[in-house]
Amino acid sequence: MIHRYKRYLSFLYAALLLLLNVTACSSSGDSPGEITAENINEVLLANSQAREIDLLSIDIDGNDYWVWEAITAIEPRVVIIEYNASFDSDKSLAVKYDPNFDRHEKHMSGWYHGASLMALTKLANAKGYILVGCESQGVNAFFVRKDIATGKIFEVSVKESFYPHLSRMNKANTSQQFDCIKHLAFESI
Repeated sequence: MIHRYKRYLSFLYAALLLLLNVTACSSSGDSPGEITAENINEVLLANSQAREIDLLSIDIDGNDYWVWEAITAIEPRVVIIEYNASFDSDKSLAVKYDPNFDRHEKHMSGWYHGASLMALTKLANAKGYILVGCESQGVNAFFVRKDIATGKIFEVSVKESFYPHLSRMNKANTSQQFDCIKHLAFESI
């Protein structure tokens, strides 16, 4: 049953990207610099007139956790956020915040970035969201606001939702991936 549900989420993710009219926010162009925890609310307010939006997708290869934690300007119904499967499903970790974060400068593997699925789920719960699943490539997690989900969509556990990062598994299993980066700076969540 869970396996069928996970396949459906992969399809749902693709459908959402194709069907939803979502405001794309970027710091390039009119706003100088990169997206940071310090400027995310300003960037969002400059690109959206609505406080409640349908979908927010966060994939910035580094400070994803810290940027989502900082967001107060909007209340998305659904959040899709990149998780780091190299941290496995049993760890609650995020990389240390650095507004100039570059995952390839931090470690040549590129495996040191973002946060674990467990850490993101804890943040989501604190912000009023539930984990509803992950897509099968082991990259994105889906969270739905509790008031939207009640009676319609059910929360699933980190263990049930977790997928290893498919393309990284060709090089090393998740334990080996974490062993390569475990000496770097982490924040326990």
